[in-house]
Amino acid sequence: MKIAIISDIHGNIYALRNIIDKIDDEKVDFIICLGDLVGYGPHPNEVVSFIKRKNILCIKGNYDASVVDGSYTYIRETETNSFSLPWAVKELRAENKYFLDNLPILRQTFRRICNPSLKKVRPLYFADLQSAYIITLK
Repeated sequence: MKIAIISDIHGNIYALRNIIDKIDDEKVDFIICLGDLVGYGPHPNEVVSFIKRKNILCIKGNYDASVVDGSYTYIRETETNSFSLPWAVKELRAENKYFLDNLPILRQTFRRICNPSLKKVRPLYFADLQSAYIITLK
C-alpha cells in the first residue's frame, strides 16, 4: 500500500496541484494532509475546495485553527502573520471555515493508518509545498 503525505500548503493552490499531479504519477492508494491548508498564500478557498473535491483525509493544522479562531492562539504574532492572518480570516468563505473547524486536531489519525510496519518512506520535492512524502507499507 502506498500513502502520500502532504502538509503546509498555506493557500498555495499551484504548488498543491503540482504535487498532486506528481503523486498521481506515483499511483498511491490514498493521500493524507497533515494540515495548514490556509495561511500565507493567496488562494485559501481554492485549496480547501480542492482538498474537499479530492476527498483527501486531512488533519487541522495550527494555522488552520488560528484562521478559524481569527487570533494568534496557535501561531506566533510575526510581521508576516500580522498581515496574512487577518487577510486569510476575511478571505475564507464560511463553508470553508466550517470545513477547517471540523477537521480532527490530533495526529492519532495518521498513527492509526500507519501502525503496520513501514516498508519505505521517501520525500517528494516539488514546487513550493514544504512537505510531501510517499510511504509504502508492507
